[in-house]
Amino acid sequence: MVNWLQKGKISDLDFMHGFTEPSLAIYVMTINGLSSKIGYSTNPGLRCGGLQTGSVDEITIFWAARLPAAQARKLEKMCHAALKKVGRHLRGEWFRIHPSVATDVIKRLAEEAKFDLVPDLFFGYTPVNH
Repeated sequence: MVNWLQKGKISDLDFMHGFTEPSLAIYVMTINGLSSKIGYSTNPGLRCGGLQTGSVDEITIFWAARLPAAQARKLEKMCHAALKKVGRHLRGEWFRIHPSVATDVIKRLAEEAKFDLVPDLFFGYTPVNH
């Protein structure tokens, strides 16, 4: 497949998800379902692996969806603000909330903002180094 990113256009990942502009995945990661991280990344699988390196507890991806990059950044901020307002903030992008509830918050705020979420086809994908 052509690497559109090298040509200054869109990435293969964007193309595979049907985007004609750069996109990001907004995701929910969790530690044992007790706390959730809401963030965005071009590749949540790689992001999760990077976070796992610094954590004694297992971090898993619960849910991810893609949307245009500017919308993903805005939606993440909206989610963080909403959860901080109700006292669920722990630290950084981590919240004391079950991942299914975090996912529902993202979906509700996306709907209110009229952002279309596209399920991420590869949210758990981490390339294997040979």
